[in-house]
Amino acid sequence: MKRILVIDDSTFILKTLQAVLKHEHFEVRAAQGGREAIKLLNTGFFPDLIITDIHMPDMNGIELIALLRQKNQLAVVPILILSADYSLKDDALIKELGIAEFMLKPILYDQLMQLVGQHLGMEQKAQEIIYF
Repeated sequence: MKRILVIDDSTFILKTLQAVLKHEHFEVRAAQGGREAIKLLNTGFFPDLIITDIHMPDMNGIELIALLRQKNQLAVVPILILSADYSLKDDALIKELGIAEFMLKPILYDQLMQLVGQHLGMEQKAQEIIYF
């Protein structure tokens, strides 16, 4: 089972992502902001993929990603950014942090599932999940 951590300050987006990603092949955990994500990771939850927003009030996504990249075990975990801020798409710092994908909100769920499957090595499974 692949583990996914979703991070956003919007409860609606977190619940929506959990519902979309809910499947027998995924264990999905949610954190409402960067600080909550750090707490969850400190409990021993080790994700295979992280999906995060950038603009969050307690700790922005760039700060969070920079912290995660400093931890050896999380340095290579693929990170997908979901943001409404198109200006960040080509941000040099985001590229430097090794972001796997940048997706604009509103989210196209079939595209999200394709990217999740691709980065988890489960492309065929992700295609099946779209039609749940």
